[in-house]
Amino acid sequence: MQESSNISKSTTNNTSLWETEKMEYINSISCLNQKMKDLSWIQSNFIRDPLFRIKCILRLMQEKNTDMEYVGSMLQCLSMSVKELDSSLRYLKEITELDGNKY
Repeated sequence: MQESSNISKSTTNNTSLWETEKMEYINSISCLNQKMKDLSWIQSNFIRDPLFRIKCILRLMQEKNTDMEYVGSMLQCLSMSVKELDSSLRYLKEITELDGNKY
């Protein structure tokens, strides 16, 4: 009878361990899912905005025969957008490498 009781306790412990590991795995996936949503938001808001401005500035510069003053101001806007894009990409790289986890 004692042997049966030990087997029952062992089975219960294994089941409990399995349930714990399963919950940890589910929590891990939930955290990764949230990080992916955050990355998607960052990409759509912080990356696309300066990229869009860069494309527009380049298109304006290509389409118009403009004076050097206009070109100078466009280059300043272009430089600002490039710096913003660079900063956003560095931030994106930084958050994807948190805790040593890379996506």
